[in-house]
Amino acid sequence: MGDKLKAGDLVVMEDCCEVPRYKNRVWRVASDSFDVGGPGVGAEVVILDGFRGGVATQGLCKVSRDQVEERGMFFCSNCGHTPLVHVPNTDRPHEGCATCGFNEWIFEPTETVLAAKNNT
Repeated sequence: MGDKLKAGDLVVMEDCCEVPRYKNRVWRVASDSFDVGGPGVGAEVVILDGFRGGVATQGLCKVSRDQVEERGMFFCSNCGHTPLVHVPNTDRPHEGCATCGFNEWIFEPTETVLAAKNNT
C-alpha cells in the first residue's frame, strides 16, 4: 500500500485469510497505522471498527466514499414493521406499510459494502 492508512479511511480486505468471510465488506480504519514486531521483521497494522485485533495493512485496499453503499433495513416509523432487510438505502418502499398502512419509513444501516457498480 503506497500511502499509510489513517483513522477514518475506508478499506476492504483484499489479500488475507479473512477475505472469504468478509468479501466486499467495507471497514472504517479506527487507528493510524503502526508497526508491530521490530524494524525489518514486523508488520504495519491498523485497527478496524468492529474487527477484533490488528490487521496487516498489506492485505487491505483503500476505497473512496463514492465506491461504497450502506445496506440495512427499512422499518415503518409508526408500527415498526420491517418489510425490507439487507437492502441499499436507496431501495425505500414506495407503498404504505402492509401492517398499518402508514407510508413513512426509517432506514437503519447494518453494514457498508462495495457498491454493486464496483463489484466485478
